[in-house]
Amino acid sequence: MLAILLELQKKGTLRAEDLAEIFEVSRRSIYRDVEALCEAGVPVVAVPGRGYSLMDGYFLPPLSFTVEEATMLLVGGDVVAQNFDDEYRTAAHAAMEKLKAVLPGPLRTQVEELIRSIRFIQLGSLNRTEILAKLRLLRQAIIGSRRVRFRYNARGEGMSAPRRTVREADPYALSNLDGAWYLMAFCHLRNGVRNFRLSRMEELELTAETFARPAHAGRREDHDDCSVEAIVLFANEISPWVRESHFYYKAQQVETEQGMAVTLRAPNQAELIPWILQWGAKARVVSPLSLAESVRREAEKIVACYTVENTADTMVATGPQ
Repeated sequence: MLAILLELQKKGTLRAEDLAEIFEVSRRSIYRDVEALCEAGVPVVAVPGRGYSLMDGYFLPPLSFTVEEATMLLVGGDVVAQNFDDEYRTAAHAAMEKLKAVLPGPLRTQVEELIRSIRFIQLGSLNRTEILAKLRLLRQAIIGSRRVRFRYNARGEGMSAPRRTVREADPYALSNLDGAWYLMAFCHLRNGVRNFRLSRMEELELTAETFARPAHAGRREDHDDCSVEAIVLFANEISPWVRESHFYYKAQQVETEQGMAVTLRAPNQAELIPWILQWGAKARVVSPLSLAESVRREAEKIVACYTVENTADTMVATGPQ
């Protein structure tokens, strides 16, 4: 009977023949067990032609948890509390307190001791308040299938000024990568699914337009049109640091005799140049040649900033150090 209850809670509505097939029993057994559940006070609703479902708002009583299960739930609640706005932070804290309250005394003590030894630290951000406000609005848009409008600051060519465009998008999902929030959405300007970094979004607002959410929307395989593929070769001595670098556009990395060959896939070359430059002379673009040329030009600009003349002008402008 508990298994039937869990199936109904998980799948919504199931026919007697569906439940009979799942548990390999007769439909008569299902009828008997559902009737017993009703007599025990569980609000099972039977709709002719559709099957059984639980009354809206019904939840199972507290389940028993192992130390590991309770710890993961409490740690997960702490992560949510650190990364979301006040509404979800309050809900997370309330859920954590409820979970602690139903744990037996000895188990609660073990869990609390283990929790004190595990920490997820969210680094501070200058625009944290702004990001949380955007998260709150985008969450409303996703739940309500509402289109959003915003001004987006995309990278320009090389390291030039950003390209500002007004976008209207149907929001599908939010993701957090290395502390940065991204919105996966269908962009009407580009006529395709794109990932937008929240810190680059300005003047974000809900529109009156709604949209029909595709069945596949928000899946992991949905991503920007990464039409640019590049191969960068890194010197052997820095391969451990390259391996642990979680770059969004890193698709593959292979150890070779010459060094680590990293394949990058991105919507444009401008997204790759800053990451490649941070490795200095230890990184060399193998292909495409156009990207190698863009990196070379940017490196020349950096060198020009440190000529004797420019350095002297900077010292005159800023005064003696």
